[in-house]
Amino acid sequence: MRTVSDMFTEMKKIADEEGYQFNPIQEELDDILQGCWDNEHRYGYPSCPCRMASGTLAEDMDIICPCNYRDADHVEYGCCLCTLYVNDDWISGRKKHDPIPERRPGSL
Repeated sequence: MRTVSDMFTEMKKIADEEGYQFNPIQEELDDILQGCWDNEHRYGYPSCPCRMASGTLAEDMDIICPCNYRDADHVEYGCCLCTLYVNDDWISGRKKHDPIPERRPGSL
């Protein structure tokens, strides 16, 4: 069975290849990764822990981590909605840590 650590190792390899970095606040990072791992075991796929998954893969393809909204959020706000992926401006505080509006159609 894949552990949270295994999942992080796989995610980190891809993030490094794509030029993304993870939230440096270890407690926050651990909580987000645990949420992805929990969702993977609940639904069979690692949906974003900050969004409500339907449990149906076809309906949730846009929120499988990294979600379809990560890149736009990262550019505009310095991080994705769940703050798993962050940039230097977010880490340094040059980008305020303001709430990010939900981009997913049909979400409140």
